[in-house]
Amino acid sequence: MHFGTTTDTIPRMRRRTGRVLLALFFLSGASSLIYEIVWTRLFTIVIGNTVFSVSAILSVFMAGLAIGSRLAGRFIDERSVPLTRIYAVLEAGIGIFNFLLPTLLKVSTPLFGALYSSAYQSEVVLGLARFGITFALLIIPATLIGATLPILVRFYTENIDDVGWQTGRVYAVNTMGAALGVALAGFVLVPRVGTMFALYAAAVCNIGIAVAAWNVGKGIRGMHPESLNPKGFGVRPSNSFQGSRLVLIAMFLSGFAALLDEVAWTRVLALIAGPTTYAFTFMLCSMILGLALGAAAGSAWCRRYGAQLNTFTWIQAGVGCTSLALILAFGRLPLLIASLVRRYSGSISSIQTAEFLIFFGLMLAPTVFLGMTFPIASKLYAKSDSSIGSDVSAIYASNTAGGIIGSFIAGFVLIPAAGTQSTLLFAAVLSALAGISVAVANRRWLPAVCCLTAAIAGIFIPRWNPELMSSGAYKYAPMYASSVDLESMLTRGDLMYFKEGAATTVSVRKYGGTMALSIDGKVDATDAGDMTTQKMLAHLPLLLSKEPKNVAVIGLGSGVTAASTLEHAVEKVDVIEISPEVVAAATYSLV
Repeated sequence: MHFGTTTDTIPRMRRRTGRVLLALFFLSGASSLIYEIVWTRLFTIVIGNTVFSVSAILSVFMAGLAIGSRLAGRFIDERSVPLTRIYAVLEAGIGIFNFLLPTLLKVSTPLFGALYSSAYQSEVVLGLARFGITFALLIIPATLIGATLPILVRFYTENIDDVGWQTGRVYAVNTMGAALGVALAGFVLVPRVGTMFALYAAAVCNIGIAVAAWNVGKGIRGMHPESLNPKGFGVRPSNSFQGSRLVLIAMFLSGFAALLDEVAWTRVLALIAGPTTYAFTFMLCSMILGLALGAAAGSAWCRRYGAQLNTFTWIQAGVGCTSLALILAFGRLPLLIASLVRRYSGSISSIQTAEFLIFFGLMLAPTVFLGMTFPIASKLYAKSDSSIGSDVSAIYASNTAGGIIGSFIAGFVLIPAAGTQSTLLFAAVLSALAGISVAVANRRWLPAVCCLTAAIAGIFIPRWNPELMSSGAYKYAPMYASSVDLESMLTRGDLMYFKEGAATTVSVRKYGGTMALSIDGKVDATDAGDMTTQKMLAHLPLLLSKEPKNVAVIGLGSGVTAASTLEHAVEKVDVIEISPEVVAAATYSLV
């Protein structure tokens, strides 16, 4: 069939279309991460800026990626469809829905308000209800975003031999775009032109992608799997890797560990470099860029050497070993940040550039290994030419499902119960177990032993110094002269309390006769110089009000403001505090 052109022209048209589609998928990755950041901003306005709210939005986003990829993968394997046109429709749907999202959110806002005024005041019930409304509003665009990956992987993959390197290539390009989207949203769009403009700019980008994809695919029909190779052909030979379901399990564990790492890295870098939007953006850009480079490396490896089981296992061992090394580095990172900010305290741009390079360098090895797993696992798991879409989407969905659970477990269970370092150790052990599970099942003993050694090595990693970690080096280092030993100054005093919670890290330290309460290293209350400020926060508004009866104090802090409120003739004082760790720290009262 010629489709209106010569036979020799079709390969050239497909190559041209392929190059254009890769460029479009790069832009699509950028818009997707802009959406994730913008959605978080929009929804936290109505559901609260808590760890649960952010985790709920992230979970809906990732659930949509998993659902969309799975549905699309099966759909394109079962039907003869024009892949470029389907891709264009998906991109258009993403853009149109996000144009409508502010209106949908405005309409649903009364529902959120009704939840808070209802008789059901249980935090669990309220949380589930908020999550349900958020899920209903965001699952459609998230699913459309997830559906694009298997569509393009199927477009480029003509037979089972190409699965690994084509999957890695497509995923790498999209992920590099995602890194650009994070940087644009964090440094340009949101701070300079606002959240709504960023949302509409991303939506326009998707509409433009849709128009370009629709037009570039003219004359090129999407290929049905049977037109490439009849069903039954291209099936993996009988002596190849048996037990491919173990690859799914390993990818689930890998996704679980990756999101444990991401949440824990976010927390530890906020403690070390400051809980700012810029620090978070640096971390996320570094992680995503590392994943993209890893996917590109995995693609190149598959193209040159194919995908071997030993390779997959060694990569998992690499994730575990480099993650353990990163834990060691984090223990000394406050001193590096302290030296940096003391030296370049007059130039915020120099500090930010150096911090990004440090974060990227530290996270490069583990994230590259994590990125390599996807194309190699896709090649190992793919069974035949006729099921490429389903097989790749299964790997992607399994990895994403592990990530969803990992993000919740990290934020709400592991970090509050065991701390960031233990969470990172657990993630490294999971990565090692992912490799062991596959290696042992197929009697590959050397990589299994190496993975086991990496897991055991975590036991001997020294604990971080809590005095140093909670020192606020990013803020207070410039106050010390260059002749002063930074470590001695940052660790001085007696640490009375230190606790990592779901939202923040709280510490109380005694310096001589002064007690200080810190949030993520920054001193928020003392019983010395700022006592006047803490008391006047209560006295001034109450003295200016006419017969105040009911008072709300937002943020317990040291408790001084709430106590000062009780000195007035008020009937009721409500203290609103989202961090239980602050409440516990208040027992070291500054009143």
